[in-house]
Amino acid sequence: MDEEKKTDMRKFLESFPARVKARRAELKLTQEELAILVWPEIFSDANMSEKARDTKRKCIVGYENGKFPKDPDVYFRLCEALHCDIGYLFGERECSTKEIQGVKDYTGLSAESIELLSKLNNDPEGVEIVHEIDGLILDRRVIRCLHDIRIIASGIMRSEITDNNASSIRAMLEVAILKLSTLSNLYAYDKLNAESAMNRLNAAGTKEKTNLIY
Repeated sequence: MDEEKKTDMRKFLESFPARVKARRAELKLTQEELAILVWPEIFSDANMSEKARDTKRKCIVGYENGKFPKDPDVYFRLCEALHCDIGYLFGERECSTKEIQGVKDYTGLSAESIELLSKLNNDPEGVEIVHEIDGLILDRRVIRCLHDIRIIASGIMRSEITDNNASSIRAMLEVAILKLSTLSNLYAYDKLNAESAMNRLNAAGTKEKTNLIY
């Protein structure tokens, strides 16, 4: 066996038990619940013995502790139950599916965020949130506004305000606060920062020079 095949085999042997356990935990499934999803015909058959069901429960425990299915079909059953693909269980990628891995690599979003967006998009109520997020991302003015307000607010907290720059800074803050007021609660923290900066700016009054460093 060449070195590349040895490396692939080692990766599989190390990944499979950990991936089964981690994915089950992500989906908040108990070992018994996973067993029921993998072998529904065993657990739904009223004539099936408790010993047969217990054997399947122990299989899940075994997979998570370094044992491997002898029947190739079990791998595909596990993938279906865990909502992942075989490449994830074999350690070929970090994300549960090839599609999610592609989106993560392309956008930089975390796998958790991508899966959450996918769930929201398939929920009649959640889809409105996805559309709102999509609109905010596409609105370059929003991105620029958030960028500006963070710089301005941060600068006011750390810098000196003079009569020469106070009016222009106040104008920018007023525009930013107005814009942030029309957005989703996603940006409540930024709006609070902007208002706090405005309050400190107003507290400077008409003094010739006020140091606002705290």
